Amino acid sequence: LARVCVEGQIWDCALRTLAQQFDVDTMVLADSIFYAKIFGAAQVMSDTQAMLRWSGEAVKRIANSVSLWRARAAALKAANMNDSAVVAYDNILRLDSTDVTSMLAESQILIEGMTIDSTVPLDTARLFRADTLLTRAAAMTTDPAVKQNIGVLFFTPGAKLVQMHMAYPVATPLLRKALANDPGGRITRQGNFFLGLAVFFQIVNVKDPAVRDEAKGKHGQVTDSLGCAMTDEEAQMVAEAKQAMTVGHDVAVATANQILGFLNQLEGALPSYRRVFKCP
Repeated sequence: LARVCVEGQIWDCALRTLAQQFDVDTMVLADSIFYAKIFGAAQVMSDTQAMLRWSGEAVKRIANSVSLWRARAAALKAANMNDSAVVAYDNILRLDSTDVTSMLAESQILIEGMTIDSTVPLDTARLFRADTLLTRAAAMTTDPAVKQNIGVLFFTPGAKLVQMHMAYPVATPLLRKALANDPGGRITRQGNFFLGLAVFFQIVNVKDPAVRDEAKGKHGQVTDSLGCAMTDEEAQMVAEAKQAMTVGHDVAVATANQILGFLNQLEGALPSYRRVFKCP
């Protein structure tokens, strides 16, 4: 009867009869095809509880099946059990370290579940895990659609951090990677605008007297060699911020003009810094 129901695509019958078969036939307990059938029936029926039950039974008995762990991850996502879904994706990647789809799926869960707010400590471990997975995925694919998805996933937390005036040194590499994975140009303007902001505010922070005093405390004094290194670093940051803000200018014209004005002033002051520190 189960076979007739499956072949006839009578899915409620298939789900019921396959469940009955599981109770009486020990041969199916380690049969991956059986689990694929009963999970498929539950999925077509949108029966989340059945999906959870049968995917759980499957990976408990056949723990090294990538396809069954994918079913398990799908069930957990359908049930909004996202932390458990992350564990399922980790198991998939343990079995198949080249599964780009799972890398992106896990990264999306990690990023969407993050709270980026100045009143809450940033979950850097969660963000680092997503960053690591996306970086691996980007290195493994040449598919433009996948690359674009990766770019958007990098952009989302990077831009949010800048919007919330948080962790600019963390946001900056995320936005760089977003722009490096933007074959369709979907995030070119926005990505550059937020990258320009992130780099600019890092320059401002370094020029803050309290930050300068801290640097002096660490190094005893700012020697000519240290001063030249700091000036070179500032020059690189100014150049990157100017280029990014120029590309992203249209996102917020007034803000971009103001920041470009500041950057031009900083750029104009660099030769005097080089003279002070006797830089080559």
